[in-house]
Amino acid sequence: MNIAGIGVVSARGRGIAAMEQALEQGWIPPVEVEVKGLPSGRLPVYAVSPETMADKTVLAKARRADRFTRMAVLAASDALQDSGLGATVDKSRLGVIVATALGPHATTFSFLDGILDFGDAAVSPTAFSHSVHNAAASYIAMTLEARGPTLTVAHLDFAFRQAVLLAGTLAPRALLAALQAIEAQGGRQRSVANAARTLDLDIIDYDGQVCMTADLLLPHPRAHQRGFVLRPIADILPGWRHPVSGETVQAMLAALPDAAAWAV
Repeated sequence: MNIAGIGVVSARGRGIAAMEQALEQGWIPPVEVEVKGLPSGRLPVYAVSPETMADKTVLAKARRADRFTRMAVLAASDALQDSGLGATVDKSRLGVIVATALGPHATTFSFLDGILDFGDAAVSPTAFSHSVHNAAASYIAMTLEARGPTLTVAHLDFAFRQAVLLAGTLAPRALLAALQAIEAQGGRQRSVANAARTLDLDIIDYDGQVCMTADLLLPHPRAHQRGFVLRPIADILPGWRHPVSGETVQAMLAALPDAAAWAV
């Protein structure tokens, strides 16, 4: 998995240059803001300035969103632009995974305060909709016109790692969809199982992942029985092992009958 683009929105500014400058400057103290309900009335925070959030073009579809969501939309838009893939990416295969420790907690607490102050029937519907777990990811997908999976991972300790692991499980399905599109362009018709076909493209293994679902089987369930699959693997990746059995490709080849070892 590669990082193709980066978007940064923080109290130190927007963009990679702002991040580099912040790293060079080092730590700076937070500012204190007034917060209702606290005994001291003030709380130290790192606040994103209004100037950083002033891009009306990118935020056109997120005008009613809270600050958490608008920050996420700006960063996601910048990341896609930085990747250089914006004009060529297939939006049907572009997905969104938002990784967050606590989510839009300011909006969530505002919504809960509204229930306490005004009751269920009078609480702000806007605050409710923006407190929903996947709201930020949905705004990002709408802004980028992404039509792939739209998900949110909330994990207090290390949400980014969990999001990367989740993205890794989606990648094989994106590859499978691309292969099936190529098969369709080659005239393949999916009528009945094991029917004759003009073109057959399979995923044998995807980074050792194991998946047994209706739409995806990894590794290929019959790869270990096919010499025409194992022999090329033995030539180009002699150290490969079956993700489930752990057998080497040489051992699987040796276990095949002679006819199966050479049949195509």
